[in-house]
Amino acid sequence: MSIPVDIPHGGREDKSGVVSDIFSLLFPFPREQQSGNGPSGIRDFTYSWQELEISPAEVERDLGFIPGETPEPFAGMVLSALEEAPSLFEPRAGFRVLAPVLFDNSRRVFRAGNHTFFPGKIIFTQIKNGDALLFFAATAGEAVTVRCRNLNDAGDQVYSYVLDTLGSVVAEKASERMMEWLETQLAPANWAISDSYSPGYCNWDVAEQQKLFSFFPPGFLGITLLPSSLMNPVKSISGVIGAGPGVKRTGYRCHICTNKTCIYRRIRNPHA
Repeated sequence: MSIPVDIPHGGREDKSGVVSDIFSLLFPFPREQQSGNGPSGIRDFTYSWQELEISPAEVERDLGFIPGETPEPFAGMVLSALEEAPSLFEPRAGFRVLAPVLFDNSRRVFRAGNHTFFPGKIIFTQIKNGDALLFFAATAGEAVTVRCRNLNDAGDQVYSYVLDTLGSVVAEKASERMMEWLETQLAPANWAISDSYSPGYCNWDVAEQQKLFSFFPPGFLGITLLPSSLMNPVKSISGVIGAGPGVKRTGYRCHICTNKTCIYRRIRNPHA
């Protein structure tokens, strides 16, 4: 099943039909059934708390502790946060497919639609062999931010910090569930996906978030992009994923990134 797409200016000519393949795999029903009133090529997911399968160890790790060796009061607070979580979070994730995309190897930039993106050398290298790009977003919802604000006002900054950290884990886990679905859907065509990469990391200017969100309908997943290029709800992420036979997930290679202040570098790769 071939679904027509808008080919970006200067895009590579599609001779093999791989571009139509990704749409038929990710959108097996007519386009209007998937896109609603928004742009074509969009799909979104809502997850239950149970579907995320978040363990105490994941939260402990992002708090900066060795899982299983977390001291009190943090260990108990992690368990309390996980108990509270089902009524607090609204995990959602979604993407828009852009295909084909023009990659300029000499400048390490790519062009999608009417926008040119400057992701930096590290990210460009990981996605440049893709036949399509997936612009994505994921969120934990607004309620956790309100809850943390109330806790801070009440003087409970420690538990607020634990819940705030859990909110980050929830947004990342919603994104991961979406990526697992993508891998399953694309596998029959021998397509794979890259890791996900976000503006603000690996020298990709966070201001390019404005370009990225121009591909989403207003209020996509309940997320609003602020003039500062930060997102509301705060516990939201966005970025790009490469897709095609020529890409793969390699894991985040913090040792080649020049951002020495990245929180994930310090927490997950303390020796990088």
